[in-house]
Amino acid sequence: MKVAFTCYDRALQSGIALVADILRCARSLQSRKLQRAAPLEFYMVGKQEQLQNEGSIFKLQPLSQCLYRDKRKFDLVVLPPMWGNPFSAIKGREDVLVWLRYQYQAEASIVATGTGVCWLAEAGLLDNEPATTHWYFYDKFAKRYPQVQLNRAASLTNSGNVFCARSINSQTELMVYLVSKLYGLPIARIIEKHFMHEVSNFHSEPIFRVGGTIQYDETVAIAQSFIEKGMANTITGSDIAHFAQVSNSTLTRKFREQVGMTPHKYLQQFRLDSARQLLKDLKLSIGQIARLVGIQDPHYFSKSFEAHFGLTPKAYRQLMKVKPFEAL
Repeated sequence: MKVAFTCYDRALQSGIALVADILRCARSLQSRKLQRAAPLEFYMVGKQEQLQNEGSIFKLQPLSQCLYRDKRKFDLVVLPPMWGNPFSAIKGREDVLVWLRYQYQAEASIVATGTGVCWLAEAGLLDNEPATTHWYFYDKFAKRYPQVQLNRAASLTNSGNVFCARSINSQTELMVYLVSKLYGLPIARIIEKHFMHEVSNFHSEPIFRVGGTIQYDETVAIAQSFIEKGMANTITGSDIAHFAQVSNSTLTRKFREQVGMTPHKYLQQFRLDSARQLLKDLKLSIGQIARLVGIQDPHYFSKSFEAHFGLTPKAYRQLMKVKPFEAL
């Protein structure tokens, strides 16, 4: 399986790292025979000067490099989100658009997250098709691409082999779904357990149709952003509601409707999920990681982690010891 990670200005590394993690871990759960029969190959695709600038990209193991002008076909193309205004990054990049159209015509599966969806729209690959993008750019996206059926309620959309995810959280669910198709449901269930906040119906294809089954409104998105940025601090439900400019009861109701849990539960799960990512850094002790995610008691942290993921922090670190990527 050949996977292309698209390299362009302002691309967020998290959109690459997550996909690399999930695919490498899923493959490691296959038998050695199947691994040898269908090797997993990572490629970084970009302009020559971008690929040479090793300080701005990930070093994936194994890694090959490819230019946009190369006529190499891929099985999976990943378009990570961009920070800041995506439209300035797209301007004048016909090389990327031509390459994307070629991959689309070659029937590659294309996954775009957040503002990375703008590349697909700019290339005309979403004309008259449903799509979603980062909520902050809904209005600008709709104005720039009126031919695209922007679904502001959906966290995931699908049209043929093109998948759009509104956020990194949505991208995780999408990747677990793709793992179920590539590696089978038993492996996908294991990946789900270690990469997702909660059990979902990822194996049910209708979640990718218009509307989706996981939907977020702006109040919830704002509250989530506050939680994610301030998780290391002491945060109360009142703090979250005050930041989102709604009452506690309104925020709790919206979270239950849209996320399926209370804001406090979401905070706890986000802390544990963040800790899981930090456990890949062997330079940090488990106690340090607990404090970084806002849990002061290491014993409580270990118990909570094991209850949520089915593994102690130490056991999870052992599972993830072979890192699929590292930042240079």
